[in-house]
Amino acid sequence: MSDYNDFNVLLDPFLKIMLYLGRAAVQRQLVTIAVILVAAGFISQAIGVGIKRFVVPRIERSLAGRLQAFLKHGLLIITDIAFPVMCLYATDYARNQFIADGELYGLLDNLYFLLWVLFIYRLCISLAYQILGTKTSRFHYRLIGPLFALYIFGYALLDLVDFYQLANFELLKFSEEDVPLTLGALFLATVGLYFWIDLILGVEHIIQGSGEKYTTFESGTIAAILTPVRYILISMGIIFAFGNLGLDEDTMTVITGGLSVGIGFGMQEVLSNFISGLLLMFEQSVRPGDVISVDGQMGRVTKMNIRAATVQTLDDVDLIIPNQQLFTSTVTAYTQSSKMVRFLVSLEVSEDTAGLDYMKYCIGLAEQHPLVMSEPGPNILATGFGDSSVTYQLEGWVVDPMKMEDVVSDLNKAIWAGYDEHGFSNSTPERNLNVLSVP
Repeated sequence: MSDYNDFNVLLDPFLKIMLYLGRAAVQRQLVTIAVILVAAGFISQAIGVGIKRFVVPRIERSLAGRLQAFLKHGLLIITDIAFPVMCLYATDYARNQFIADGELYGLLDNLYFLLWVLFIYRLCISLAYQILGTKTSRFHYRLIGPLFALYIFGYALLDLVDFYQLANFELLKFSEEDVPLTLGALFLATVGLYFWIDLILGVEHIIQGSGEKYTTFESGTIAAILTPVRYILISMGIIFAFGNLGLDEDTMTVITGGLSVGIGFGMQEVLSNFISGLLLMFEQSVRPGDVISVDGQMGRVTKMNIRAATVQTLDDVDLIIPNQQLFTSTVTAYTQSSKMVRFLVSLEVSEDTAGLDYMKYCIGLAEQHPLVMSEPGPNILATGFGDSSVTYQLEGWVVDPMKMEDVVSDLNKAIWAGYDEHGFSNSTPERNLNVLSVP
C-alpha cells in the first residue's frame, strides 16, 4: 500500500496536535496567549467606541477642511490597528517574562510574528477603506480576508503537519491505471477555483471602474470586451480543476457526451440565450447603461450576462430579460446612437387662448426647466383644431430618457399654474341637447 493512501497520513497530524497540546509548557503559553487576545480585544474595542462616539464628533464640530479629514482618517486607522499593536506589546512583555523564568516560549515567538503580519494586514486594509471607501469591502471579505485566514491557519500548523504528504493523500482511485484523486487536487479544484474566479471578478471590477473614469470608452463597450475574457478565464480555471482531479480522456468523453445530451434535450433555451448574449455583446446593439423599452416597459440596462440582461425600470424594479428575447424581438433603444431624447407635452386650449402669447408662455416655461436642453431648444407645434379649441404639442430634449415623465409632469403643472395669471383657459366645447317628446 502506498504511503499516500494510508489513513495514518490523516491521523498522524491529529495525534501530533493532541500530544503537543498536552504538554504543560504549551498549555501555559496557550493560556497566556488567550489572556492577551481577550484583554487586547476588550481594550481595543473600548478605544474604538470612544474615538468614534466622542473624539470624532468633536473634531467634526470644531474643525473643517483638510485638517478635519486628516484627523478623522488618522483616528479611524488607529482604531483598526489598536488590537494588533496592543497584542504586540503584551506578547513581547510575556515573552521576556518567560525567558527570565527559563521557560519555553516558542508559541509566543510564532504569535509575535503572526501579530506583525496582522498589523500590516489591518493597516493596509484600513488605508484602503480610507482612500477607496466602501469599494474595498468587496475585496476585503471575499478575497483578501479568506486568503489571510488561510495563511494564518497554514502557518500555525506548519511545524505539526506535513502538508506535502497530506496533499498527496489518495482519496479515490478506480483502478491501477487511473490517476488517483488526491486531497491536494480536491483542494485546488474547490478552494483554489473559488479564489481564481473571485480574482477574475475583482480584476474585472477594477478595470471596469478605471476604464469608465480614466478613458473615453463607454461602460457598455468596456463590458462587452471584458465579459468574454471573464468567461474564457473562468473556463480555463474549470478545465485546470478537472485536470487536477485526475479525470482521464475516457471520463472526459463521458462527461462531454452527457453534457451534449443534456444540451440537446433540456438546455436549448440556455444555449440559445448563451449564443444571443455573445452576439449582443459583440454587436453592442444593447449595452449596459442603455435606456431601452421592452414590451412597453422603459428601463436602464444595468447588467448584461451570458444568459440574461438586467433592466431597472422607472419603478426601481429589476427585469431579468433573456438574451434571446432582446436579440429576436423589437427593442426600442433610446440611447443607442445619442443620449438625447425628445419629449412631447400635449395641450388643448380655447380659441381665445390660442395664439403667439400662449406659445411664448409655454416655450418660456420649458426653457426654465433645469433638465430641458437649451440646444436644441424647446419648440411648440400647432397640431390641429377641435370644437372651439386648438391643440398644440410642446417639444423639447432631455439627456436622460428616464427623466422624460418627470419633465412632462413638471411642465404640465407649471403651465396650468399660470393660466389664471395670464388669462388662459382650456377649451370648453358647447353641446346642445334637444329633448324630443314622444306621444
